[in-house]
Parts: sequence; structure tokens; C-alpha cells
Amino acid sequence: VYEFAFSGTDRDIYAQLVNADGTLNGSPVVITQASNDERFPKISFSPAVNRFLIVWEHAAKDIRGRIMNADLTPYAAAFFIDGFAGGVSQHPDVRYRVTGDDFCVVWTETGNPGAGSDLFGELIGSDGTILRDDILIRDTTADLYRPDLCYNATRDEMFMIYESATNGNVYGLGFDGGLTVTTTPVVAISEAANTQDFAAVEWSSASNEYLAIYESDEATVGDDHVRGQRIEPVDGNLVGTSFLIAGAAGDEQDPELDYSSASNSYMVTWDWLTGDGDWDVMGQEVKADGTLQGSNFQISQSP
Repeated sequence: VYEFAFSGTDRDIYAQLVNADGTLNGSPVVITQASNDERFPKISFSPAVNRFLIVWEHAAKDIRGRIMNADLTPYAAAFFIDGFAGGVSQHPDVRYRVTGDDFCVVWTETGNPGAGSDLFGELIGSDGTILRDDILIRDTTADLYRPDLCYNATRDEMFMIYESATNGNVYGLGFDGGLTVTTTPVVAISEAANTQDFAAVEWSSASNEYLAIYESDEATVGDDHVRGQRIEPVDGNLVGTSFLIAGAAGDEQDPELDYSSASNSYMVTWDWLTGDGDWDVMGQEVKADGTLQGSNFQISQSP
């Protein structure tokens, strides 16, 4: 899923099916063409009913969603997920939960219940039914932003990482898939003196560990690089220390990752500001034990 910019203030959400060999399957499909700015789409899939839930930020103030069939034909119209009166809801993420055949959606809420930015969640059935609405997950005196989810099928646990704008650090928190109780205590993933943000997380089914990655402002060199940290479920203990995934000259930003059970490894991608001022897309395979498989490689190069 992606944003398509008609203008600086009007972006829409589109989706494109891609075959396993990387070829495109059909043409791009419109998810929403609302007149307001639609941004930051995320997607998750229910194999039980062969449907996607796509969520996005609507007009920089609330969260919307839409259920689509596996062939990207509409299952239902777009629907309202959240938007407290007087509040601002932004930066959604979504993950499918096997137990219950439902989706967990999380986001940053500013202005409700107080003046700061907190983390909320909602449980949505695979048919779009709201099962649990506007659940406060994390509320501190610090402003919390950009939550990212992964699902642990062994524990029926959602593990969420997020950044604290107050101190520029990355934290994690586990809760049961039904959004009822905390299952892994708050863990400080990185509290280094430099700023860490734009974090993402995935679960290894083989090792039953999480790998968190994040953008790290490496103060000694003045560039943003990508670091990783393994995390143990249950007690949230860090496994080893943080390790460098990408450390080339120039800024390396907006990392993402996914896990392959076939290779028991993660694929990490990021944007790289090259020496000639262009942005390229880079990648790195990371084994479940945190070792790098091979070297950084180029996925896409600016023309």
C-alpha cells in the first residue's frame, strides 16, 4: 500500500498486488480518494477469510480503515476507527491475530485523555466489526509516538515498540492479543544519549524472540544509522547489546523489517542519502541470532 500525491495537501491511498517473483499482479487499486490528506497506510492479512485490513491517517486528525478481499476488490466501504473529540489521532499500525481472527490497530493520540501524546488501540474483526474500542495502552508524562506492532503466535501477544519524544529513546511493551492485560513489562530498548526514533519490530517463530530496529543519530559521526536489538518475551530482557545494521557515510533512515520462517532471518530495509544527494533503498539480511548475513545491498537507486 502507498500514498499517491495529487498535490501537497491531497494524498490518496492505493494498493498493488505483487507476485512472489516480484512481478506486478494487475493494476493499482484505489483504497480511498477522500478529499482530505490520507497518509501513512499500513496493511495486514487474515488467511482465515482471505481479507486485508488497510488503515491510514485521515486529514492528520483521525484513523480510517477498509477491509479488502484478497484480490483487492472491496469487501466493504472505508470506516471510521478513531478520532476523539478535540484530539488528534496519527501514525497507525495494524497486525492480524490468529487467535480470534481479528486485527489489532494502534495509534498515537494527542489531546486525549490529557495534553500529551499517548498510545491507544482497537480490536477489529476480520469483517470490520469493532470488538474493543479506544483502549488506552500507554500513558506517561512523556509524549509517545509512532507505535509499531508484531504478533507472537506462541504467546498470543502483541509486542509494540514506540519512541518517546521527550527523551528521544525507544521502548517496548507486550499485551495480550485481546487488548486486555499487559504480558511483557515496559522495556527500554535503547536509552543512548543520542536520539533514536522510527522504530520497527518483528517476531522470530523459531527463536521466540523479537528484533527491534531503529534509526540512531550517531553523534560521533553526525549521521543517522540503523541499529538492532534482540528482546526476550515474558520479562522483556534484552538479548545481548545493540548492534549496527547499516553504518555507511550519509543518513540511513526509516528502517522497516520482515521475518522469514523459511530462512529464520529478517530482511531489513532503509532509505540511504548518498553522497550525491540522492535517496536510494538498501537492504540487509539479519539472522535470528543477530548476525549479519552478507553485506548491505542496493534494492533501488535514484535515477
